[in-house]
Amino acid sequence: MSAGLRAAAGPGRRGDWPAPETTGGGAGSARGGDGPPCLGGRLLRRSAARPGGWMKQASCLAALERPLRLAVFAGIALLLLTPFVVTTSTIFPFVVGKALWSRSIIEVVFALWAVLALVDSRYRPVGSRLLGLLAAGFAVSLVSAAFGVSPMRSVWSTYERMQGLVDAAHWLALAVVLVSVLRTRAAWRMLLGGVAATGAVLALAVVALAHDVDVPFYGALPELDPPRLGGPLGNPTFLSACLLVSLMAALGLAVRALLAARVDASGGAVAASRAAGARGSTAPRPASARERKAWQRRARAAERLAPQRPRRPAGPPWAAVALWGTAAALALWAMALAGSVGGFVGLFASLGFLAVAGALRARGRLRTVAAVALVALLGFAAAAGLRATAGDRSAVYLPEHPVARYVLSTHVTRPGVQSRLAAWEAGLEGFAERPALGFGPENFIDVFGLYASGYGAFAEPHDRAHGKLVEVAATTGVAGVAAWLAMWSLALVTIWRAARRLEAAERALVLFLGAGLVGHLVQAQFLFDTPVSSLQAAMLLAFAAGLEGAAFADSRRPRLPGWLRDRWRALWGLKLARVALAVAALGAAVAGLSVHRVIHAAAGVEHVSDASRPLEVLAGGIGGFPPLGDVHRRLLFDGIGREWAEIRAADGGRARRLLELAAREAAEAERTRTAEWRLHLGAARLFAVAATTDPAYEGEAERFLASSRALAPDRAVFLPPLRPPESLSGARRADGRYELRWRWPESAGYVAIEESGDGVPRRFVLHAYDPAQTSFVLPEGREPGVLRYRIKACRYPGRCSANVEWPAAGEGRDG
Repeated sequence: MSAGLRAAAGPGRRGDWPAPETTGGGAGSARGGDGPPCLGGRLLRRSAARPGGWMKQASCLAALERPLRLAVFAGIALLLLTPFVVTTSTIFPFVVGKALWSRSIIEVVFALWAVLALVDSRYRPVGSRLLGLLAAGFAVSLVSAAFGVSPMRSVWSTYERMQGLVDAAHWLALAVVLVSVLRTRAAWRMLLGGVAATGAVLALAVVALAHDVDVPFYGALPELDPPRLGGPLGNPTFLSACLLVSLMAALGLAVRALLAARVDASGGAVAASRAAGARGSTAPRPASARERKAWQRRARAAERLAPQRPRRPAGPPWAAVALWGTAAALALWAMALAGSVGGFVGLFASLGFLAVAGALRARGRLRTVAAVALVALLGFAAAAGLRATAGDRSAVYLPEHPVARYVLSTHVTRPGVQSRLAAWEAGLEGFAERPALGFGPENFIDVFGLYASGYGAFAEPHDRAHGKLVEVAATTGVAGVAAWLAMWSLALVTIWRAARRLEAAERALVLFLGAGLVGHLVQAQFLFDTPVSSLQAAMLLAFAAGLEGAAFADSRRPRLPGWLRDRWRALWGLKLARVALAVAALGAAVAGLSVHRVIHAAAGVEHVSDASRPLEVLAGGIGGFPPLGDVHRRLLFDGIGREWAEIRAADGGRARRLLELAAREAAEAERTRTAEWRLHLGAARLFAVAATTDPAYEGEAERFLASSRALAPDRAVFLPPLRPPESLSGARRADGRYELRWRWPESAGYVAIEESGDGVPRRFVLHAYDPAQTSFVLPEGREPGVLRYRIKACRYPGRCSANVEWPAAGEGRDG
């Protein structure tokens, strides 16, 4: 805001950007000859109020403001590098390193911001409905954790996920910092540019890996599900979720650059700046429409009287458009290489949001294009739904490219879909059992053990619902669902309302970020939180909170109750209180960094045993940081049980010591309430194996067997070897079609039939989950001999028997 506009605006309001006052007193004085600057306890002296409403700033405080602000911005920039952090020396290298990096940066940034807010009131947080709802959701999680099945796990989570209340507190702190320090549109554009640039570099690395180009630090990283790529995020779905937000940010910046250049070229820059002054987030917000109009009149008068500065002609927008367009293209390319179905669903949801916005808000030809695009998207969604539920999967076209083949072969009977449906069903049953506050954050694994049935009893254990809303319902109950829905609904409403009041260029950017938020929320219904997705969610929420001034210009910002506000001001007036707050913020950062160092050391304990790394080293991972020690406990139990015969034959004393260690750790996990059914199941198997040679352990085996069945009633503790289906035969039906028959194998979660041969690409034509289903009728004209048909039994993907093939029609046991 220019000096003339500031003078016309009248008294300053919280959230404005006044220029620091440094006059009054001798050189270097803090206030009228108080002595050397920043000495003698003057650093946190309360500023003296001036009649005009501005706060007098001491010169020492003005000197501190810039380095502190730059340090905060530098920390935020470092935070954007989170997706690239991979700690190959730790367990779960794609998760642990990112979580510790982001937490450490947030703690330092929050401490610096706290000191900055203490010395300069401009950076103190303003009232925000969205931040209030975020804090309310965190409070609900605290209460739910206190009454949940494992408060310790709710606080610290696990190495595999690194979420929990500790992580949620960091994202709440980050959102507060972003809303407090990013007060201008230019500042937000810089952050969004960083998000888009990060996504572009990440996408470039993934594209290079796909083309066998050696990428430093990432070339030797394993891929979870080749040929689909996860890059530095380790999982294709994680990568796709990250790139979706970066894609929308890049597109928004490209469109904004194009529209802003058109406004400048048409001479509309003055009008745009006036509209920004009247509606932007940094302008004062009078309580009534009359006061707001009066402010606008004063602003226009001041602008007319202010001397006109020569303006540099706007350059061509094509450089910025090409830059951000290239970033968007790279992100889309990498999303295609990731091949995440949930990512594409989120992308189409984003495009649908933009189409709806264009159909409702645009004019002329653009409105027609948006309406046609919306109809096309709805038609595409209907076609995809019909394809995913088709009864005859052999008639569906599949391309040769492996990633495209994976995406286009998506079907409701695919194991990945069925395991999610089983998790959702278990989550809803858990919600019905504890509807008020749920089982506590991070405790969905307990819900899955108690209520997963059918294929869910065989599927790989789900410690997440793979559906954010279902997980919130199961772990935090009605209170958590209400807070979650209220927060994100208000965020979308804020973005929508703000877009209506902004000029075209800024409106485009806001709508594209809204599309990114919609895509993020839709994809979250098929995934779960990660350190990178939590970072993006916090930034999107803070961006929406920064738009509250524009979206709700006619209403007051939320304020504290009068009695609480008066007490806070009284406390703030005490110099000792301000010093204590600054020390507390710095102390919290130091303590947090120390804890992260301990966690990193514990996570770095070797977790794969061999001759050079015996099982005993796992005790270091357990004791290094006990709240996260359960994963090392499970590895210890599984390792002892797997190698028990060799260990006992080689060294009876060592075998006894290992069993004593396992018994102590099982008891400790039960005492701290971190034990979940997987640990009980592992202990039951371990002591059952030990009891075959040492009957003294039969009691422990029976105890853990009983607890395993109580915590996971439908999951078998001891599974027989998985064998392929037997008694393969076939018969021609009266209608001429051929029927394949088999006998369902014991302990199988599903069977899968594959078709190939005679120029037909290999594909699955059946996934069956019901043991009562022992036959499959082929489409007309297809039979063994003409094509090849193979069947295998699986507990879950990656745990399958060998394939067996049907004999040709008329051979073998053909009926």
